[in-house]
Amino acid sequence: MDSQYGSNESIFWSSLGFIHFLGWASLLAACVAAPRFWQDFAPNPRQAEWQRRWRIWLLGSDQHQIAQRRRWLDVNPLLWLARRERHRRVVFWTFIALYFGGWLLCYAFLRDAWVRPEVTLVVASLLHLVLKIWLAMEVSRRVSTDRHNGVLELLLVTPLEVGDILRGLVAGIRRQFLAPVLVILGVDILLLTFGMNQAGSNRAALALTFLAGIGMFAADAYALTWVGLWQGLTAKNSSVAFLRTISIVLVMPWLIFTGLGAVLFVNGPGSAGPVIAAWFAVGYLTDLTASLLATGWLADHLRIVAAEGPKSRLKLSQLLRRRSPVSGKESLAGNYSLLGDT
Repeated sequence: MDSQYGSNESIFWSSLGFIHFLGWASLLAACVAAPRFWQDFAPNPRQAEWQRRWRIWLLGSDQHQIAQRRRWLDVNPLLWLARRERHRRVVFWTFIALYFGGWLLCYAFLRDAWVRPEVTLVVASLLHLVLKIWLAMEVSRRVSTDRHNGVLELLLVTPLEVGDILRGLVAGIRRQFLAPVLVILGVDILLLTFGMNQAGSNRAALALTFLAGIGMFAADAYALTWVGLWQGLTAKNSSVAFLRTISIVLVMPWLIFTGLGAVLFVNGPGSAGPVIAAWFAVGYLTDLTASLLATGWLADHLRIVAAEGPKSRLKLSQLLRRRSPVSGKESLAGNYSLLGDT
């Protein structure tokens, strides 16, 4: 150790001195800043102008906000709240533009290599994954925020029924994500067309894979909406709700499929058809089950959970044998009439 210190003495002392310098400089900066930053100062005219422009970009002009409030507040308050957040749609379309700008740039350099079947599958799968994660994050964040802010609890003492609240939430989500979902489905068809030109004898397998992926994308988006609403309502915060949602809808089907595949295809699948069919069946049944459970629980327990928040502890027997808070009647099969409203 002494020999190592002797050969690196300058490095040791310079490192120690730099750490001391950072520590004392940070302490001095905190001492100087603390007496000043606890006070609120009026922004200068330039800052005020930037704040005004930023607010207009987020919510629109005052005239636009008044018009939106008059048009949508009486229709559904939650839909009005969702329509105020214009910037979230802008952010997504900006991402889409950058994504396809990158794709076109790669195509300009790589040409045919960039539209090979395996490449088009990867491009489509990544786009699907991004939108699924975005959807789960937005749904769980929106409901969790409304619950923490007391918006849901306040709405429950108005003449609005539980169905009206859920329809407002879903309508806001649909407004933000329906167009992106349709655009991505159109892009899938375009990528499939590119891939089919080079698939050769594997055209049938490629078409089956793409069609299964499109169907699973739509099913996952539907399930993420309802599961995200329920988890956002019951989880401690939006981060926990997001992790639970993607675990149920995106991770769990792959775990089931992996275990099932180890049993069914122990001697090899033989062809791609059975593997794709098994993957689609597992994913679709998982989405269907999760969606049905979430819609029923939301319809029956939204009032209780919105009032009590994460403190509410619904037992399994309560979830399986539900009593509708609206009608007061027993319901073993669940109230799934809201499925048609998505």
